[in-house]
Amino acid sequence: MIGERVDLVAVAWTLVDDVALLAIREHKQIEFVGPGGPVDVRADPMAISAVIDNALRAEPAEGLLSSECMPTGSSLSSITEKGSQSRKRS
Repeated sequence: MIGERVDLVAVAWTLVDDVALLAIREHKQIEFVGPGGPVDVRADPMAISAVIDNALRAEPAEGLLSSECMPTGSSLSSITEKGSQSRKRS
């Protein structure tokens, strides 16, 4: 099973909010860009959390981690580290 049905926007907002203080302490920036309403998907919130956590750890000081949730085709979100390729999740 892929996971439970979740609102990807709500999950992403919660995760970004949860790691914001850590990002500030490590002189990093984190942002979330998403639609004004829910994006319902089947996903594992723990897996999404792991992606954001790993990306934040890999981001250098003064870097920007951007989490984006925009339903376009089969791609629903991306995590982009400054100076790296974006990693798409569907």
